[in-house]
Amino acid sequence: MHYALKTALTGAAFFTMSCIALEHTADSLVLKAGEVKPVFQNTRLSTLTIAPGAENIRPGKAVTMLVNGVETAMKPGTYKNVELVITSRFHHSPAGKTDRGVDNFRTALLINGDGMDTSRSVTQAISAGSYDAESASGLVIESDSGNFNGIMADGDIEYHVSNAVFKFSSDSNGLDSSDFSGYGAAFAAYNGAKLTVTDSEIEVSGVARLAFYAFGGADILIEDSEFSVDGGKLYEDYPNSADFSAMVAPPWVLGITGSARGTNMMGNKTTFTMVRTRAEAANWGVLSTDLGAAMLLTVVDSSLTLTGEKTPLSPQYGSGYGTYILGSEHFYYGVTINAGTYAGIIRDGDAYYGASNFKEPLAIYPREQIPTGKTVKDFFGNDKPVFDVKPSETAVFTDIKGQGKTSTISSDFAGWMSHGDGKLVLDGRTRVKTGNAVFLLKDGNVDITVKGDSTLEPANGVLLQMIDNDDMLVGLQQDSQVAIHFNTVFNEPAGYPGIDYETAAPSTDKRQQVSLTLEDTKLTGDIFNATGYAGGQPGDHLNITLNKNASLTGTVSATSAIHVDEHGSQKTHIPMEEYYYLGNVANRQHFNGVNDIKVSLKSGSVWKVTSPALVSELQIEKGASILSAGGSPASISVNGKPVSPEAGHYTGVITIR
Repeated sequence: MHYALKTALTGAAFFTMSCIALEHTADSLVLKAGEVKPVFQNTRLSTLTIAPGAENIRPGKAVTMLVNGVETAMKPGTYKNVELVITSRFHHSPAGKTDRGVDNFRTALLINGDGMDTSRSVTQAISAGSYDAESASGLVIESDSGNFNGIMADGDIEYHVSNAVFKFSSDSNGLDSSDFSGYGAAFAAYNGAKLTVTDSEIEVSGVARLAFYAFGGADILIEDSEFSVDGGKLYEDYPNSADFSAMVAPPWVLGITGSARGTNMMGNKTTFTMVRTRAEAANWGVLSTDLGAAMLLTVVDSSLTLTGEKTPLSPQYGSGYGTYILGSEHFYYGVTINAGTYAGIIRDGDAYYGASNFKEPLAIYPREQIPTGKTVKDFFGNDKPVFDVKPSETAVFTDIKGQGKTSTISSDFAGWMSHGDGKLVLDGRTRVKTGNAVFLLKDGNVDITVKGDSTLEPANGVLLQMIDNDDMLVGLQQDSQVAIHFNTVFNEPAGYPGIDYETAAPSTDKRQQVSLTLEDTKLTGDIFNATGYAGGQPGDHLNITLNKNASLTGTVSATSAIHVDEHGSQKTHIPMEEYYYLGNVANRQHFNGVNDIKVSLKSGSVWKVTSPALVSELQIEKGASILSAGGSPASISVNGKPVSPEAGHYTGVITIR
């Protein structure tokens, strides 16, 4: 993304700052190969030459190099007009204790409960603007190292930033940055801090470098702004993993690639709100939630776009997701999402998509957790407490006005993929266009409602596709010292399981429930349940309900599925480099005894069956219609015996034509 910067990054705009005075000036300094030179005071140099293996250090402190006012990585080379700035180290990570230890945070501004922390702020990196302990205006910061932070707010404080221009360009490869701690983020808020950013422009490049990071009950609001993250080249032999201490790229088993997320929200009771803002990410994800609970993400009248690497299945937009919905509630009003792979990924989170035609201005209420006394297993198999979640009584942000826009979602591949529990609501004339299935459900108890005259337009004609979880089928490297280190290939036998070859005995043990409810909407497309075949996974149950004024034109069927390429040929072998084929399947009608489907037609609903349907339960209320492709009453047989298409409840092997 290219932005017309409001202020020249190296210009001489008026600014005020309270920086630590320079204490030493020298003409030049040459560091020979392998030389380690201690620096004991802030120093200005006309020339600094750094040979390979050389470095400036201050034991127990952090040293930041500025070149012509630009925060610069200490790499071999010769630099003019240099400042070396010494700041205190962080003895504890503001993102809590992790296996990473304490990263060497360096930041232009650190604001905490004591005000502005000058001992840990490299204010010399601010080339324009004004600031104090409560707000900043017109800040200009340019940085090219891989892990420098712009503004960090920590603790029970409020901080307001307006008209900022941050350009954080680096070739960070991920060895010394982390989007799980906000290490290297342009803006980061921790531990109850409230951060508001308006009318600002942020560009960030480098692996695992964020525009925004929120943690531990922090609240961030960004309005009328633009931000982009471009990622970078991963370090050699990076182990594709979900080990949060090492992960700087998405697990390939999600079917995506990339090396940076635009935002990340973590911890408990954290909020992130985005209003009238344009966001872009070069692959991986635009907005993300991770490792937390009772979080709240709200997007109003904004756009999310994935750029970067394209694939045969995502030719228009970059591979990745618009949002990752984990441990949180998401609300999207008047949003535009342009994604290469998924508009969103669901894992133990809920999302609502609708219009921004608010009757009253919107207020943001952080969530509270109410103990239930119950526990569940977390991602690592550990017990964690279960809480009921409800809105707090006090709003953190108020008076958010909508522009009356509907939500428009375009994805080259699928709309939403689930690999965990969740709820999804499409409302308010939301329009969704996809190349593949709108809903690709691999795992989880998922409840989907489409209402309010919303429209779904899958190019391949599939509204909802259930498959066995191919994430799990890839598996983990058992001999790796890296936790959750994924194998690098996916394999499946040739042919359709259960049709061309026998599979293990089908099971319903620990099966999951998926529901699709249509209300006041008319949809065209097919619905398939292809679960219960691979890796000992159970057949999951699909429950479809058409309420009054809902209609479906298409087939609904139990199927068997295979992975295919963009030409429809089976892919029995998918290496990590062809990650995009995971989840791309073709179907053949087949009931394996456990991939059950129930269809309920309420009074006033219509199902027009365009090709033979195969379900296991059918409930028809008086006043509902089930029609053939030609518009006449459909033909129904139960266990091979014809029945009249009239109100009633039918179970068995049911075919409908």
